[in-house]
Amino acid sequence: MKGWLVWRGCGSLVLLLSMLGWRVATAATDYVLGEPPSEAAQTDVAAIGLLLGAALVLALDVVLGRNERPRGLLVWLFGFRNGFAPRHEFLLVPVAAWPYLLAAAGTAALCRY
Repeated sequence: MKGWLVWRGCGSLVLLLSMLGWRVATAATDYVLGEPPSEAAQTDVAAIGLLLGAALVLALDVVLGRNERPRGLLVWLFGFRNGFAPRHEFLLVPVAAWPYLLAAAGTAALCRY
């Protein structure tokens, strides 16, 4: 699968799912509080959104791992299991590493004191 300069394969979904996690956290906070959170709580809401985005990207990685099959002539002829599987990257980082990066950023934002 060819991709843009920024992503390859399904790597664009990393940004989409991260933004979805942030938006869900913001909407849930607005719904529970009945008003937008204060300036001090904005960082906590963004951190929770990053953690939710990390969970969504981890689910994406699990789905990609189950559905991707190696392809190529050697796989077809000899049945190699570690053949030429499509690569999924975002900003030159594999999709499998993004959940851990997002979770680390969210945890760092929660522990900023």
